[in-house]
Amino acid sequence: MEAEIFRNMDAEGQNYWWYRGKKGFVRGLLHRAGLQPSGRVLDLGCGTGTLFEFLEGWGQVVGMELSRDALILAKSRSDVPLVRATTDAIPFKPGRFALIAVFDCLEHLQDDARALIQARNLLAPGGILIVSVPAFRFLASWRDIQLDHMRRYTRSGLNRLLENAGFIVNQTVYGYFCLFFPLILKALKDRFVDPPEVFKSDINNLSEPWNTLLAKWLYLEAWISTRIGLPFGTSLFCLARPKEVDPG
Repeated sequence: MEAEIFRNMDAEGQNYWWYRGKKGFVRGLLHRAGLQPSGRVLDLGCGTGTLFEFLEGWGQVVGMELSRDALILAKSRSDVPLVRATTDAIPFKPGRFALIAVFDCLEHLQDDARALIQARNLLAPGGILIVSVPAFRFLASWRDIQLDHMRRYTRSGLNRLLENAGFIVNQTVYGYFCLFFPLILKALKDRFVDPPEVFKSDINNLSEPWNTLLAKWLYLEAWISTRIGLPFGTSLFCLARPKEVDPG
């Protein structure tokens, strides 16, 4: 991923409406799962560490990321321990983490199934995996290519991927419902417009009070989505647990 988007992510920080909304969806799923703050937390594909402070509410956080640019920015933000590694060779002992967060990471990986199997092995008994990914292939455009997205997911496809990796899916919900139709229009437009030669990030500063108002709307979406469900959205959020191994 281009260094510019990491700089924009870091500059906007966790106050940006997108991240505030993401915290709402994640918090709703974890609360409904009854997770209590304890143990170690792995932010797998942590980027610039935007969600470190949020995840520290659930335990002792470790960040793992491949991009050197992202890790430099993450180190400047927090004293959370950081590890540079790929999902092909995760340098942690099995059963080490109570919670593993994989936020907008799987779509960047050549082998997403292998990454999930690795994550399952790293979870302690009773541990939780929480995942967010972009939804619906028909929403893809050249922007996905610029962001190094290899795929988008359907709910059934994500659930099947997790089950094949050895997880039991507790809940999978759509998020960012309010962006669904605008993103359809943008994807259609992008099919008729050549991509810019210079990368242009979609992360832009939104002035107040609009940033906070949009974040509050997403909190409402998160409440509805995690309790009742939404019919669609631009992202999927999933909470899963490892299947218990039969000793026999």
